[in-house]
This record gives sequence, structure tokens and C-alpha cells, in this order.
Amino acid sequence: MIAPFTLRLASKTLQFVFLILVYSCTGAFAQHISTLSVRHFTAENGLPQNSIKAISMDSLGFVWMATENGLVRFDGAGFKVFNRSNTAISSNRFFDFNAAMAGDTVDFYAHVPPLDLVGVRKGRVYVDSALTHSSARRLRELEKTMKGILLEGSHYRHMPPKSIIPVPHSPGNFYVCQEKSIDFFQNWKRRSTALVDGIVLSKVFRMGETLLVLLPDGSFAAFEGKHALKRHTLRLSGDILADPLFRNSPDKITVYWNNTADQSFAVLADHIYTLDMKRETVETKLILSGFDPKAHLVRTIFYDNNHRRIFLASLAEGLYEIQNKNFRVVSINDESVNNIFYTQAAVNDSTITISSGFNVGLGASGRQFRQKLPDIQKLIPFSWFQLVDSKGTRWLRADQDVVRVAADNKRILGRWHIGKEPIGIYEDSRHVIWIQLINGMLYTADPALQFAAPKPFVRGPQTPTCYADHGDTLWIGADRGLFRLNIRTRKLTPVAGTEAMNIRSIYLAKPGQLWFTTYEHGFFLIEHGRLISFPPDEQKRLATAHCIYEDKNHFFWITTNNGLFQIAKDDLLSYAHGKLKAPYYHLYVRESGFGTNEFNGGCQPCALRLGNGYLSLPSMAGLVWFKPETIKAEIPSGAFFVDEVEVGGKPVPLSGSGINLPFDPDEVRIRIAAPYFGNPENQTLFYALQLDGEEDKNWTKVENGGIHFSSLPSGEHTLLIRKHTGFGTANERQVLFRISVQKTWYETILAKGMGILLVVAGVFGYIRLRLRKLSKRNEQLEEAIAKRTESLNQTLDALQDSENSLTRQVQVQARMIASLTHDVRTPLNAVKLVSLEIERMIREEKYAMATQIGQSIADTISRVSVLLENTVTYMKVQLTDHRVASETVNLHDLIAQKIRLFSLAAQKNNTRLTNNVSHEQMIRCNHYLLGILLSNLIDNATKNTLHGTVTMEAEVTGTNSIIISVSDTGYGIPVAVMDWLNQEFPTRDTPETSPTTGLGLVIVKEVARMMGATIQAERMMTGSRVSILFEAFR
Repeated sequence: MIAPFTLRLASKTLQFVFLILVYSCTGAFAQHISTLSVRHFTAENGLPQNSIKAISMDSLGFVWMATENGLVRFDGAGFKVFNRSNTAISSNRFFDFNAAMAGDTVDFYAHVPPLDLVGVRKGRVYVDSALTHSSARRLRELEKTMKGILLEGSHYRHMPPKSIIPVPHSPGNFYVCQEKSIDFFQNWKRRSTALVDGIVLSKVFRMGETLLVLLPDGSFAAFEGKHALKRHTLRLSGDILADPLFRNSPDKITVYWNNTADQSFAVLADHIYTLDMKRETVETKLILSGFDPKAHLVRTIFYDNNHRRIFLASLAEGLYEIQNKNFRVVSINDESVNNIFYTQAAVNDSTITISSGFNVGLGASGRQFRQKLPDIQKLIPFSWFQLVDSKGTRWLRADQDVVRVAADNKRILGRWHIGKEPIGIYEDSRHVIWIQLINGMLYTADPALQFAAPKPFVRGPQTPTCYADHGDTLWIGADRGLFRLNIRTRKLTPVAGTEAMNIRSIYLAKPGQLWFTTYEHGFFLIEHGRLISFPPDEQKRLATAHCIYEDKNHFFWITTNNGLFQIAKDDLLSYAHGKLKAPYYHLYVRESGFGTNEFNGGCQPCALRLGNGYLSLPSMAGLVWFKPETIKAEIPSGAFFVDEVEVGGKPVPLSGSGINLPFDPDEVRIRIAAPYFGNPENQTLFYALQLDGEEDKNWTKVENGGIHFSSLPSGEHTLLIRKHTGFGTANERQVLFRISVQKTWYETILAKGMGILLVVAGVFGYIRLRLRKLSKRNEQLEEAIAKRTESLNQTLDALQDSENSLTRQVQVQARMIASLTHDVRTPLNAVKLVSLEIERMIREEKYAMATQIGQSIADTISRVSVLLENTVTYMKVQLTDHRVASETVNLHDLIAQKIRLFSLAAQKNNTRLTNNVSHEQMIRCNHYLLGILLSNLIDNATKNTLHGTVTMEAEVTGTNSIIISVSDTGYGIPVAVMDWLNQEFPTRDTPETSPTTGLGLVIVKEVARMMGATIQAERMMTGSRVSILFEAFR
């Protein structure tokens, strides 16, 4: 099982109570305890044992400790122990650390006697064969060969006669120190030797590439030089010179040397100084007083200079982590004062006055002082109402009165009862004093006039809390909104959007940029008329923001009911302008040096800056003093990574920047390593798991340094982990961790492919069977439809034929009516009239004329008879249509018969009818239809020919065609009629129109269509000719 973090600290510190108990017993701490933050760790709260042999820090900021019960990594919140249970080492007994050399891939080495080395780099340990050939390993072998000891900086009580001091980052370079000589080796070969006398080996150490020896007078003998060791003396400088013990007993100095970190310390009784080699001196700086390392059996020291944090590793008492606090609490040790402060005013550069009748401050030495003001205390002033004006006089509230006291804090210059409950007072930039009552009524006073009473000005908002001004505008914060008062016009205007806000403080950074804090709504910016809110912190502490103060480095310090925040002003403006997703809020809490996390606000001023650089903030447990520009925020800028993974309580090895898990992993726990020694609330990590194929990110807070999944689906997933790294726009760091969960057999590509193929084959087979069945059904349906369609088509054809037949019959009847009207009724009417004249002619004995009229009547009757015969025959054929019978007809005889029929009419016109058709010419057709054709053509030609000839001819063309033509030498067929005759026959469903009113040619064309013949009419030089072409006439 992976060794768990043995401690995840529930509290940031074990400070005051522990220290008071420890040091009240030992008397070891002389430094004022309230200026230090101390944590003490032992085997009871995280360490594997109380004895620590070495301590150092790697390149990521993890603190490492060597113990005889494992190698310990400390990230500021908890410990992780590397031992035989989770690391491939031969023993848990780690004795010291060895510095890395040039070309090494580790930060330093942890030594397991006799020759085992464990590499430490960026929060991880490395045990591999490559370390066997390292320079550090060779130095360990050399230690055995020379029968000396390899010094790595720990403080030894008993030194061997020979010691080896390596030079880091220079493989093969080291010093060998003996009682009377010092040798320098370069590239594993001795280069130079210096003879020495009276050197104590326990006081030998290295700084850079220079070897130093502490001498009894407090100076140092320094040896350096590659080709010839040269000795020169370095004197101490800096803070240690002010130590009385150094002046009297410099031989009491003890040097603590951390070779891995290249740090050296001078310890003089209970004072610890850092050593820094300059050109001619070794400079000292006091970093801790009141702690005696010898009394606590401290073996080695590590100092984090960036954050002024000291780690003291003891052989018997575990680990001490000590840090100087950045904040001071100024309080009044008087039973009449509860140390709950609100408004305050500056008396001078180092002193403030509070309304309860005290002046307090810090002297040049940092010691607190106070001055009691009995005349002020007699007034029993109100804690929210106080002002020291530009003339040095003090304004207070006593009972319901406003009281002005002279600068000597003794004489009362005036006392006025201007109304009920004066609650706010403020001196603007023009040195006008504004006094406001709880009902909102504003008064003004001139500090230059000592005895002048305040004068009413205008009614403002009720229950005011804070003020700011610029030009003709006075900004007033109240418990129900922010207001703008135009001093010149005395017009009061509420700021839209703030009506429900309890305003606690106002800060006018510049014209057009006003900041204010509220109770329960956070803090806001009004920029160019736009009201901008800011996102809350993780714990919603900023919801009750009391005060904003901007320091010279343009950081905002915002007090709340639960801590103090430091925020970069530029970050807030970037957020307001849409250039930053979320600003970084750096939190300071009680452990940083406050008496309580609860600050006060709603007073004027809410923060006070003194001339000596201190900023004073009121709280529920004293005044918090600090110099903002000197505080360097310990931001969580360090790296972080996935440290270990457990599945079902068992460790799973990492694979690069990811991990491979079995199918359906149960209870997956992922631990994140993120070194940070500041307030843990300032380092918040979030994670989002992007499942295979997903893109959405749902961020969740990492709790207690770990991530837990009850299960994970199969596939390739990405775990994203991010955190804020501090101030600035690029303030976010993100780590991607691959999680590959094995797929079961049915989720593999092969199985999916086979599954897809089977599905496709099944679908294809089903579709094929279905198609075959459907095809068969379709064929059946098509056959049934075809039959049904054929039947319907036949029915439709029959209906169409019937319709066409009826249409033609209607047309024939119309034509018959017209023809009978023209060709029958008219001749008969003429016969009727002429017949009436016969009787008269006979009486008058005009027998020749009567005979002629009789012949004409006979001729007319004959023609009408022929016409009627043809019409009746045509009508019979029309009614029977295609059912007419065909037979073989002698064409010459049929034409001769028709000529006899029209011979009388021809004689009358003096026209000769000629039959040029061969006597043997036969044609197979319906003789009735052919007779109708010939009768109408001969009749038409005879009527239109006078003193001419009508000729009938027949010509066989090809093998099975014959052309029968009727030509005349008469008037000729009109062009319109000829064009109509030459047109193709109309379709069955298209009615025919003709340009002639006579029935003859219409019957000719209709009969030709019925017989399947083609008509060709043409004009001749004299007369015209109509030809009828018959196909397949035999």
C-alpha cells in the first residue's frame, strides 16, 4: 500500500499556546513571542520519528528530511514518508544528504549507508542504476578509501581526524582536511596543499568554492585557489557586531552548515545569524533570537530567504518551522479599554489617538507606548465619532453633543447640541468639516473659527457611515445606499443599483474611479458611471468588506469580518475591463499576526496611514499595524503534479504524465502534490475530468489534496487540474493528466469491428431477404396492377373511342345538316319552283322549254339521289367504323359506274369524263367507301369544270401501293381547301375543322382516314388534281 500522507494539517499553526508552554518551561525564547509564527512537528503529529539527520529543499519547494525511519517530504500541509514499503531501497536509515554535481539529473542525494544513494528531484525520489556511477557515489567510495568522513554540512559533536568536503556542481573537486593540512583535489587529483596549525575541524565549512575555518577570535581563515591554496582572513560584519555576547566572547560562535543548500549560519547562544561571504568580510544578518539550537539538539538548519521562514531539524525534538510575522497588534493594557476599535486619528508620524482617550504608537525600537488622556476620558466619547482636524483640534461626541477640544487635549473650545445622535464627521479636501446626524441632517463647520458653531447645510441620507469628496461633490455612504451630494447646488442624488447596500467605506482613487465596500454584497467599482461588482472569494469572506486601502505598490488591502485581503488593483481593473477571468485574492488570517480575524469598519477613517510608514487597521482585538510595501505575499506560484494513484486501496504505478487502469476501476483516489507553506486557503486547486469524446469542463474543488472517483468508464480520459498562481493576468497554471481505462473485450476495436461487421452482415442479410420478399410481392403487385391497368386502359380506350365516335357523329350530323341544307333543300326548292312553271308553259304550248325544264328536274333529282345515296352509305360506315368489310374491287368498273352517274351533269357543262384506268386493275378495299370517295371527287371536279375534261387514273407504285387520282381542267381547288386536304389527319381526340361548308370534300377526307389512305391535292396549270394513295392494296 502506498504510504499515505501521515499528516494533513487541520490547523495552519501550533503557535501561541504551544510556545508559551514550551518556552515558559525552558526559558529559551527571548524574542517577543507575538512576532513569531511557530509550528512544531514530532512523531506525534506527522514525522516518522523525532530524530532528523538532514534537511533541504528541492527545486519545486518541497522540504526533505533524512531520518532513520525513512526519507520525509514536507509540502507545508502534510508529510509523506518514503521507505522500504513504497521505495526500492535496502534500508530505512537515511543519515544525510549529498549535494548534486554538474551533469546530475537530481537536485540532491539522500544517503543510505554504506553506499546506497536515492536521488531527489522535483518532489520525487529516484532509485536506479544510473546513480551507481554518479560522482556522489564515487565520493562515498573515496570516503571509505581515505578512512575519513564525508562532510555534508551537519553539525558534528565528534569529528574524525580526516574529513572530505565536496564542492557542489564540480565533479571530482573537494577538500580533504586533517589536523595540520588541507588538500584541494580537482578532477579527482590533488592539486595543492596548505599546511595549517591549530585548526579545529569541527569549525570547518564551505561557502561557494571557498573553504572557511572559524577562528577563536570570531574571524575566518579562508582557503581558495585551484593551483595553490591561499589563505586570507575574513572578518565578521553586520548584525552580529551589535550582539554583546560576540563582543565579549566571540569564541562562543558555533557554525551550522547546510552543504546541500549551500547555506551557513552562525549561532551565538539563542541568536541565529545567516552568513554571506562578501569581498573582504562575512556579513551576518539576525534571523531569529530567543531560540538556542544547542539546547534543542538542532543538527541542521535550512532558511527560506524568500519568505523569512526557518526550518530547524533536531536530533530529539523533530522539526521547528519558525517565521517572523508581518503584522503587529497595538493594544491598550488597561481595564477600562476593551480594545475594540473603530475610528482613529493621527497625532504625529508614529502616534494615533483613539476616541476612548488614549494616544498609542510604536517607537523607533519597535516597542509599543501609550499615553492616557484623562480630560478626554471624562467626556466618555463615542467610539465611532472622532476627528483631528487640520488645525490639530479634536472633535468628539459626548452624549448627544458635538464637542471640540483644543490640541492640548484639555480645553473644550465648544460644545453644541445640534440635534439627535451625531453619527458622522469628515473633513474634506477644502478643510470644511461635515457633521451628520442619524436622521441625515448635514452641518458644516470651519476649523479656522475655533468657537463657531456648526451650521445646517442640507438633509442627506439617514444613518451615514463614510465619506469621500472631490471638487464640488461629496460622496456619502449610508446603510441603504451610496449618494452623491452636489455641494454647490445642494442636490442629493442616490447612485442607482446601491439602494439595498449597506456601504462600509468609500475610496476615490481618482476622478471617475470610485471604489466602495459593503456589508453582505462585497466590494464594487464605479467607473465612468458603470457599476461593477467583483467575484466572491472561495469562502465568501469578502461579502462583508469593511475598508479599502491602496498602498504605494498599488495593492488593495481590504478588511473583512474574517481576515485581511491583499489584491492587485491592476487585476481588478483588468477584470472590470474583461481582460481577466478571475482576480487573485491573497488572504491573511490571525496566524499572520492579528489578534482576531474580525476587523471593524463603517467608521471614518476605516484605515489610517502614519508618516513612519505604518498602516493602522481597527479590529475587534486591537489595532493591526504593518508596513504594506514591505510585505511580500507568499503566493502559491509553485508547481504541482499527480503524486500517487490508488485503485481499490492499492497503489498503481504512474506512466509518464498519465496512468493505465484496468477495466471498471473501483474507488480511484488521486493525490496531488503541491508545495505551499503559506496560508492553505490561498492555494486552491480545481479539477475537471473530460471523459472520452467530451469537451465540457465542470470544475470541482480539490479537497484535502486528493481527488476521488468511485468508478471510471472505459476510454481515454483527461484529468485537468488548475490553480491560481498569484497576481497578474497570467495567474493560472494547469496540468493535464492522462487516464487510460482498459476496455473490456467487447469494447476493443477488433470486437467493435467484428460486431459492426456482424451487424452489417445481419442487416444486409435481412435487407436482402426482405428485398427478395418485397421484390416478389412487387412483381405480384405489378402483374396485378398491369392487368388492372390494361383493363382500365382498354376501358379508357373504349371510352375514348366511344367519345371520339360520338364526337365524329356529332360533327357528321352537323355537317350533314349543313350539307342537306345546301345540297338537298336548295335544289329541291328550285325543282319546286320550276315545276310550277311547267303547267304554265304547257298551256302556252312552250313544249320545248317544258321538256328542257323536265330534263333539268330529272337531272337535279338524279344528283340529289346520288348525294343522298353517298350520304347514307357514309353514315352507315361511320356508325360501323373499323368493322367495315374489305373485298376485291375492279377499279375500272367502279369508276365507269360512277362516270355513268355523272355523265348527264358533265354533258350539261360540256365536260368530258375520261376513265384511263386499266380494265384489269384490281384493289382490295371496302367498295362502299371507295365508291363514296370516287363519287365525291368526280362530283366536285365535274361541278367546277366547264368545257373541259375530268380524268380518272390509277398508278401502281412499288410492290404494294396504288395512287388513284381525279384531275380536272376547271377552276381549281381554292388554296385554303387544298392546304386543308394536304394536312395530316387529326388525332383521335382532336376535333377537325374544315374551311369548306360543302359535305363532299369533308366526306372524302374522313373516308380516306377510315380506309388508311393518304390525300394529296395540287393545282395544275389548268385545274387541279386530287390523288389518293393506298398502301397494301392487294
